[in-house]
Amino acid sequence: MKHEIDYEKKEERGARECEVTIEFIASQLSARDNDERMMRYYVLEARRRGIGIVLPDVNRSIDGCDIIPGAIRLPLTSVSGVSEQACRAIIDERNSNGKFRSYDDFCRRVDKRKISKQIIENLVKADAFSMQSRYELLRAVMPELAHITMAELALMRKAVLGPYVTIRPFDKPSQAYAHELVSHEVVARLPVGSRFRTLGFVNEVSEIDDIRGRRMAFVSTWDDEDSLSVTVFASLYDCCIKTSDALHLVGRVDLYHRGYGSPEITIVATDYELLDI
Repeated sequence: MKHEIDYEKKEERGARECEVTIEFIASQLSARDNDERMMRYYVLEARRRGIGIVLPDVNRSIDGCDIIPGAIRLPLTSVSGVSEQACRAIIDERNSNGKFRSYDDFCRRVDKRKISKQIIENLVKADAFSMQSRYELLRAVMPELAHITMAELALMRKAVLGPYVTIRPFDKPSQAYAHELVSHEVVARLPVGSRFRTLGFVNEVSEIDDIRGRRMAFVSTWDDEDSLSVTVFASLYDCCIKTSDALHLVGRVDLYHRGYGSPEITIVATDYELLDI
């Protein structure tokens, strides 16, 4: 009986600790005096603890970070150019006359004296209009972006969300192994012999033939922070990796001897998965 009571108390303590952790991170992400480096730290800390970071939404976000089950929703002020006055104007209109039904409905209803054209464009780039397909919206609002790639979309989002941004398309497929994922920056600092799992977009693919005439590749990837150069040997490479692909990469840090000079540290892929996003 005593063990059952102790177990229940332990569960209660764990639940309280999780709640405090989410609240603490939310308070730090809402703080106006934190610099970009600290904001990025708390975003990555939330990810490490399995806490989701939900991007701003004109129909759901408030004027501060909002704690929802298992995640923190960012405020509209996290979008570049959206002032507290602009945020308040959007929320007041939503509270008075209901949720915005579409992008056009939003444009008709908001106060143009407080919501400039640039603010609206930044909200589009931040994917803050969840009631519409982002690609349809981009084509309608910014036709020059009609054929934007997933990598370019991530860069555009980063430009308006800065340290708050995460690679949103990866959030869902990464849940099964979220606790094992590390950033490209961490991979670059791992000692020889280490194994890792990371996610990134493909920047460049350079194919060559190995000494047996088989195709292999040097693949450059990037996440929302850093780039990584990865060697994919012929035994694994299937010629399917293309620029702008989303890649789930498993690998190790090796020492590669070229036959002359000192051995070089090399990042080698041991498995990879193309993510359908």
